[in-house]
Amino acid sequence: MKIFIKIIIVFLLSMVSAAENTIKSIKYDGLHRLTKDALTPWVSLEVGDDASDADISNQIKQFYSSQYFESIASHFDAGTLTFTFKEEPIVSAIAFEGNTVISDKELEKLVENIGLKPGRPLDPTKLKGLVFSLSQYYQQKGYLDVAIKPDLNRSVGKVSLQINIEENSQFTYNKISFEGNTNYSSGTLKWHIGMDKFGLLSWLNSGYVYSEDNYNLSIQKLYDFYYDRGYLDFEIITKKVDLNEKNHTADVHIKLFEGQPYRVTSLTIDSPIELPKSVSILQEAIEQYTYSKGDVIKLIQMIQSYLKDMGYAYAVVTPEQKLDHEKHEVSVNLKITPEKIYHIRNINFHGNDLSNSDMLRRYLRQNEGQRFSQKELEASKNRLLGLDYFDDVAYKINPVPGFSDQVDIDYELSEKSSVNSILGEVGWGKNTGLSLGADLKFKNFFGTGNQVILGVKSTKSALTASLSHVDPFYTDYGVSRSTKIYYSSVDTDSIKASDYKSDNLGLTMSYGIPVSRYAKFDVGFNVEQSEFKDSTKYAQQVTDFINEHGNSYTNFAIKLGLGHARYEDTYRNRFNASLEVGLPLFPHELTYYTMSVSDKYKVDLYRFNPKDRLSLELMPKISYGQGYDSYAGELPFFKRYHAGGFGTVRNYRNFSLGPKDSNGDVVGGDLLTVFSSNLYFPVPFVENNPFETAFFFDIGNVYKNDFDVDDLKGSYGFMFLIRLGQMPIGFSVAKSINEKAGDEFNTFDFALGLDF
Repeated sequence: MKIFIKIIIVFLLSMVSAAENTIKSIKYDGLHRLTKDALTPWVSLEVGDDASDADISNQIKQFYSSQYFESIASHFDAGTLTFTFKEEPIVSAIAFEGNTVISDKELEKLVENIGLKPGRPLDPTKLKGLVFSLSQYYQQKGYLDVAIKPDLNRSVGKVSLQINIEENSQFTYNKISFEGNTNYSSGTLKWHIGMDKFGLLSWLNSGYVYSEDNYNLSIQKLYDFYYDRGYLDFEIITKKVDLNEKNHTADVHIKLFEGQPYRVTSLTIDSPIELPKSVSILQEAIEQYTYSKGDVIKLIQMIQSYLKDMGYAYAVVTPEQKLDHEKHEVSVNLKITPEKIYHIRNINFHGNDLSNSDMLRRYLRQNEGQRFSQKELEASKNRLLGLDYFDDVAYKINPVPGFSDQVDIDYELSEKSSVNSILGEVGWGKNTGLSLGADLKFKNFFGTGNQVILGVKSTKSALTASLSHVDPFYTDYGVSRSTKIYYSSVDTDSIKASDYKSDNLGLTMSYGIPVSRYAKFDVGFNVEQSEFKDSTKYAQQVTDFINEHGNSYTNFAIKLGLGHARYEDTYRNRFNASLEVGLPLFPHELTYYTMSVSDKYKVDLYRFNPKDRLSLELMPKISYGQGYDSYAGELPFFKRYHAGGFGTVRNYRNFSLGPKDSNGDVVGGDLLTVFSSNLYFPVPFVENNPFETAFFFDIGNVYKNDFDVDDLKGSYGFMFLIRLGQMPIGFSVAKSINEKAGDEFNTFDFALGLDF
């Protein structure tokens, strides 16, 4: 009986204790900016739950994980659980002070990657991470003793953040010595691994800068240098770096063992998949020759690329090497594990807030349900970049859970904020004068991929207005359609070309038909009504033309074109050929034809670093036109070609080349020949270079009918180009070739807002 009473007492006491620990209500104190509902995703304790210390502690941790609070306290009394919060202040602004080496724009990108943004709560952990990331970023550039201190200016509920940066001097290499190198000189090694004292060549590839990353990269390049030449026993015995904190210099001493080069006695490929002939050709080129790590890697990459294009998304090529140290011979076997052929289940887009996903899918070379192909994925990525809607395009290949032969493709898109915009345009040429304009551009009209542009422009010689529309997928087969309505009022009295005044109203429509992955064929027409105004200032050639053919024309012309554009990492090529023929469909019709062929080829000759490259650009162009029927013998004067200035032969005055009319103005020609070239190189001693600099050579002229090599005009010199937002500004300093009396050549020339 006593035991039974004790059990009842214990049970009643436990019931009382449980009742005392039960949460009857929850209070949230200290919330000013946030509401109770805003905390819902992080709430785990509710009314009716037991308020154990462990549960309350876990709840506080969850509130902290929201990153909204600086401190949180709790109190439980008489069934009421109270949380008292101190909110983190909102970041109102982020500024930088003292940075000269790294631009604000680069630093802002680092801040954004960390997750600190104006309008978000201040997170002390992220602030520490930012200081660390900035320090690492500076140290990668050789600023080893950079000091970074954040200052917080607090107000009620807000905080402005200023990052104070003391960069100090950059560390550079001073003495670099090698010991044990008998086959290659120290100078050769320093050049190949990108490590040297400050000089012109070391500046080009930043090889004079000492940082831990640069140093480790040079050490890896040293191993690669010897392995690529067959020295498989190569080893670095000791390496030592002495830093001079006072002079900000580094002395490096490397002791190495070269050994002897190895010869490849056999190279076998163990593959269950038949490989293309190109693989066996490279295989034969490696076998029985001095071993090269680079050639073996190239062969592995070729095999992997082929397998991935065949659908083997996760193919593995494992190299196995056997060394004969006495004979200095090596046998290599490449074991291929293709795994399975994968197909694409879903393709997802992220970050396309302004672009319709269905529209983007039309540009993909790799679609859902198709066999996986790495090559087609890369082509799809490049096509999306070519739209000019995005700053960056990246993709991830994700295996589908529960399926052994399917993958999902996730595209991460960084959309440009200026895809649809209103842009003002200002231009200036030394001889063409001021031009003003404005474009209402919808390059991605309501996310459909259609382009709509309304533009108005006033120059020294013309006032133009136009409305154009481009539908890149007018048909499901990829045929595009372009339509343009335009008006222009032309008065050439203020430029060097033959004087005339006209009003023109026209409609252009063309269809682009894809003929290959990189090429398309254009077919279209142009209808234009032109009326020439009377003037006593016209040259005799213009007056004679109007007297013979009249001053009003309704012109119908068909237009054909072939375009080819290909953009790769190391070269860019754009080729265009066009034909325009005026047909006698209306009274007072112009009958003529014009043909033009142009190419623009740019190739990287040498890459000093990811941003700075030595590049060669070649731009030939030939245009020819002629009248027929009642206009036989020459082009109508307003259809002729002109040359001189940026875009043709630089530093000769615009429109100044070619035959002259009775007033001494250039009448233009039926034949235009131009060849331009630029050798681009990086600007010395400039970080985050905003300029494009080049040595250039131009040659060309316009001719009334027949080409004459003695009349070619040329120029060569130096050009640099800077872009301020959307506006390019170009300057050139040049010398002339074959300049004769009467030619108008300027040693210094510049243009603003033109196409260079």
